[in-house]
Amino acid sequence: MLTAIDENGQVVNLLEIEVKELTGKYFCPSCKSELFIKNGEIKMPHFAHKSLKACDLWLENESEQHLGLKKALYQWFKKTDKVEIEAYIPEFKQRPDLLVNDKIAIEIQCSHLSMKRLKERTENYQVHGFTVLWLMGQDLWLKDQITNLQKNLVYFSENRGFYYWELDFKTQKLRLKTLIHEDLSGKIIYLQEEIPFGQGRLIEQLRLPFLSKKLLTIPLIVDLKLAEFIRRQLYYCSPKWLKLQEKY
Repeated sequence: MLTAIDENGQVVNLLEIEVKELTGKYFCPSCKSELFIKNGEIKMPHFAHKSLKACDLWLENESEQHLGLKKALYQWFKKTDKVEIEAYIPEFKQRPDLLVNDKIAIEIQCSHLSMKRLKERTENYQVHGFTVLWLMGQDLWLKDQITNLQKNLVYFSENRGFYYWELDFKTQKLRLKTLIHEDLSGKIIYLQEEIPFGQGRLIEQLRLPFLSKKLLTIPLIVDLKLAEFIRRQLYYCSPKWLKLQEKY
């Protein structure tokens, strides 16, 4: 984690202070247990629990990618908007990676999580009046086929259809994949836009799916091997295709 509480009860943000300036003891905003500072050669400086027994936060053992993306987006938001990093919300004991303008929770998801946890976290935000946006790190980028977790991280707008946000730490780009659909063979097709970190106002970039513009289209690709593909699926008793066969 990149924030902690000092001995005077003040929030300390490692993105706003040099590690050499830190003295005294630091504590977790959630469980109040003591933290120490990790300042190695691989990951950027961050706080870690001396013991996790009393804390249920998911901010421990964050990857270099996750820490770096939080820093990059914090700096991007900070240019034009109010932003807090890892702001603790005591009403439902959650700490979004970034809290923008007091009501927009930005969650940077770099690893897989259970559907139960995703549903719980999303509903907690919504019930308490927060908007939550999930932005996906490398392990959750869309590939040829979409997983059940990814389906539940897809959003929808009238202008862009089903869309999905990705973050590329290596190239420092925000990606928007739109008009996402699955063809009959199960392959995912989409359009893609890339936005370099720091370009424009980030809150406006995240509103792109809702901006009025000429409707986008994807060229139709005729799969000449589709009939053979379906025959094979039925021959090998694919549950999906057997259900379709029964229906028709």
